[in-house]
Amino acid sequence: MYRSSREAIPTHLFSTDTMRSLRLLRTHNIPYAIYSGGHVAYLLDEKRPVGDADALIDAHNFPRAHKILGGVAYNMRPLIWPDDMPHESVSFLLRGDLEVKAGSDGEPGYFTYTDLVKKHSTMKGDNGYTINFVCPTETILFKAAMWRSKDQEDIAMLARQRDNNGRQTINIDGAYLEARLEEVRLDSVALGRLAVVRKCFQEI
Repeated sequence: MYRSSREAIPTHLFSTDTMRSLRLLRTHNIPYAIYSGGHVAYLLDEKRPVGDADALIDAHNFPRAHKILGGVAYNMRPLIWPDDMPHESVSFLLRGDLEVKAGSDGEPGYFTYTDLVKKHSTMKGDNGYTINFVCPTETILFKAAMWRSKDQEDIAMLARQRDNNGRQTINIDGAYLEARLEEVRLDSVALGRLAVVRKCFQEI
C-alpha cells in the first residue's frame, strides 16, 4: 500500500502527542496519510514545528480510530466550503493537535482516502519512526482547490523549491492528477485555478 523511503523525519516537525497518535494508528493497522499544511512543512524542510497536523483515513476505520485515540469526533454533512469544492460528507476526529478526517465510503472526494490516494502515498522514515504522506500532487491539488491566502503562499513556496543545480524538486504527477480529478470533480472556476497552478510545476 505504501511506498517506503528511508528519508529521515525531522523529530521537531510534529508534536510528541501527534507522533504517539500516528504510531497508534499504524500499530492497529489503520492506514492514514498526512496531507495539507503538515505535508507542506515536510516538503519545505521547515525548521519550526507545525501548529497542527491533518490526516486522512478510511471511513470504515473511523470508529476504530476514535476508540483507539479518544478525542472529540463529529460529522459535517455535507461539507460545502468553498463553494467550488464537491459537497462531501466528512467525519472529523480531534486529538490534541492532530485532526483526522474521513470522507464517506463510495463518495470520492478530497477527504476520502481512496485506493488511488493510498497507492500513491509514501512512508517516510526508519526504525519505527515513520510517517505516511500523500503524494505532493495531492496536496498541491487540495491547496489549489481551497485557495485561501495560506494555500496560495504554500503553492508559491513549493514551486520555488530547487536543488543545488537549480532544478525544481517538487513536481506534479500528471497521470495521478488526471485520475484524481475524476474523483473530486472540480467546477470550471476551480479547474481554471488549477490550470494556472500546473504551469508553475514541471509534470512527470
